[in-house]
Amino acid sequence: MINKLMKLNKLLITSIFIFLLAGCMKSDEALRRERDVKTEGAFEGKLIEPKAMVDQKKFIKESNKRIEETSELGPKITEIDDTNTREEASTLISKDEAKNYVTLEDKGNIFPIDINVQNVDIRTFTQILAKLTGINFLVSDEVNGNVTAQLHDVPWPNVLDSVLNLKSLAKHVDNNANIIRIHSQEAIVKLETFERQRREDLQKALALDQATQPFYTEIFKLFYAKPDKMKALLSEVLGISPTATASSAGTPTTQITVDARMNQIIIKARKEDIEIAKKLIAKLDSRTKQIFIEAFIVEASDQFSKALGTTLGANLNRVVRTNGQNFYTGVAGVASSTSTAVAAGTSDSLLTSMPAVGATSGVSFLGGLGSAATLKLELTAAANESLSKIISNPRIFTLDNQQAVIFQGSEIPYTTTSSDGTKIEFKEAGLKLAVTPSVVGDGNLMMAIEVNKDTADTSITNPPITQSRITTNLVTKDGSVVVIGGIYTQTKTDGYDKVPGLGDIPFAGKLFRRDSNSNNRKELMIFMSPKTI
Repeated sequence: MINKLMKLNKLLITSIFIFLLAGCMKSDEALRRERDVKTEGAFEGKLIEPKAMVDQKKFIKESNKRIEETSELGPKITEIDDTNTREEASTLISKDEAKNYVTLEDKGNIFPIDINVQNVDIRTFTQILAKLTGINFLVSDEVNGNVTAQLHDVPWPNVLDSVLNLKSLAKHVDNNANIIRIHSQEAIVKLETFERQRREDLQKALALDQATQPFYTEIFKLFYAKPDKMKALLSEVLGISPTATASSAGTPTTQITVDARMNQIIIKARKEDIEIAKKLIAKLDSRTKQIFIEAFIVEASDQFSKALGTTLGANLNRVVRTNGQNFYTGVAGVASSTSTAVAAGTSDSLLTSMPAVGATSGVSFLGGLGSAATLKLELTAAANESLSKIISNPRIFTLDNQQAVIFQGSEIPYTTTSSDGTKIEFKEAGLKLAVTPSVVGDGNLMMAIEVNKDTADTSITNPPITQSRITTNLVTKDGSVVVIGGIYTQTKTDGYDKVPGLGDIPFAGKLFRRDSNSNNRKELMIFMSPKTI
């Protein structure tokens, strides 16, 4: 009986090794065939490309679909005709114009004409133009000569200038009186010199007259504007120095004084400057619009992992007597002075030990071939799937064109060592939202946005900070919710551990390998909703 059992053990052990050896030979043969195919392709001049790990066409198709879906959630603006809005946005405060004696200011009175004259006196020529244009012409006594011209579709001011240049004449335009005077070039130079000298004398006389005009002092209470900024604006518009004081001779000058305590300014100036300042203050000291900004920061993660593993064991023992001592040997190559029975869920007499990490389920098979032979097969599996979503909802009010900042987080200590010793420094890590809104006259909102989402692994000393940052500028509707950006990451892993050679055996190779795969997706989406109050 013992001889039969020993023969059965030998036969079983021999069968297992022949089976394993066949698997190895098959694997080597498959490798040789693959090498032969590559070599054959190379001899035929063919380039055998390796199989791509990423399906490029499928990836592009899915990416385009995702881009289209995201763009539909992007900024939308209010489309209106802003012609009237822009006209209403302009306000005339005062008018300071210079005299123009050369060209006509009424551009609507300029049009092309056809003219054909032969040896016509210059005075007659100007009378023809007066009837065509409705402009009054005066010709000086020193002007003489005849005109011959044949012109077609030429603006009449160009016709007049061409004739005057041809006859060495010049014109003096009085836009207020609708009169054009014709002089010789010498006479017009003398006239302009006289006019210039006269204006200078008039300005001096006006300055003397203004010096005798009374100065008024008025206090302007400001409601929304800051007095120092209002002073700077008024000083630039009125053309005065911000630090102007009375002259050494005691002559008064325009002055602007700030009363920060009462939020008001004091202006000392002539009546006309006071009136201009009053109009400017009424226009500039207006209520600034307020904007309510609400952000939704969504962090979503989708994790999935799966693992399959096997454990193969055997207890095919026989006694070997060496030097008067008994040893028990098995096919696993483990020698001991005692014999341990194979049990489910243990690691005794293992041929392979590749269970699933963190297994949540499994099944075991035990097969007996007599009192001295036991086979064991364990299959283990693990699966983990989780979906988490974190929503942060910072909200803040701010004024038009004023930056608003909101921060929620903590300061992380960092230890630094230098020649001065050991120091502890702090860095901020958390959620930070900085927005500068601007109300556009057409009903839209312009925003400069910066969003930081920083996290730190505080379980270690001097932890690294993982940053997610979005900085952008956009225009969107008032009161709309818009996606301003997102960060999407996906990590997909397929892996396995195997016994070299044995893990490649078809079907049976599964007993000598452990398979695992995971698919982790993370997405950070930022929504913004501005609303004018």
